[in-house]
Amino acid sequence: YLLSDNFINRVNNKSTGTSYPAINDYNFNLLLIALPPLSEQQRIVEAIESALEKVDEYAESYNRLEQLDKEFPDKLKKSILQYAMQGKLVEQDPNDESVEVLLEKIRAEKQKLFEEGKIKKKDLDISIVSQG
Repeated sequence: YLLSDNFINRVNNKSTGTSYPAINDYNFNLLLIALPPLSEQQRIVEAIESALEKVDEYAESYNRLEQLDKEFPDKLKKSILQYAMQGKLVEQDPNDESVEVLLEKIRAEKQKLFEEGKIKKKDLDISIVSQG
C-alpha cells in the first residue's frame, strides 16, 4: 500500500517545503492506511506460509540438482571406463584373449626383461591394473 498511487498522492498533498518536500509526524499520523480485515490477513498469512513451503521444497530440489550436476562428469567418466573395462563399448572379437591371459603374458614379459637386466626389481611390482 505504501507504494500505491493513492498513498503517494496523500503524502504529496500533506508534504511541505519546495526543494525537499517532507511530511511531519503529525500529518503522517493523520493519514489513513487501509488494512484488510483480520480474517483476510490470516488467509494472506496462510497463503504465504503455503507458498514458502513450496519455495523450501524447490530450494531442496534445486540443491540436489546442483549436486548431481557437479557429480555428473566424474560419474560419467567412471561409467565409461567401467564399460570399457567390461568390453561393452565396442563389439568384442571372440578370437581375442581374455584379460587374465593378457595380464599373465605381461607379467612373463616383465620377468624376462628383469632377468635380462633391462628393468629393475622394483619395476616388477608396479601393477598395470588399478586396484581401486
